Amino acid sequence: MAKQQSTSEKSSQKDGRKCNKCGEITQPTLYVSINKVSDVYKFSEKRIKICKCNEKEFLS
Repeated sequence: MAKQQSTSEKSSQKDGRKCNKCGEITQPTLYVSINKVSDVYKFSEKRIKICKCNEKEFLS
């Protein structure tokens, strides 16, 4: 039988996966980049996971 958890134990747990490099919990983020192709702007969307070690790469 499974161990019962109280509501305070459930709320204290953080959701998400940990980064392999730094061990911090990653935050899923939608990364949108703009590309200009023959006088037309196109948007490309990519879902990335941001943590402490790659934050400067994407948010600068």
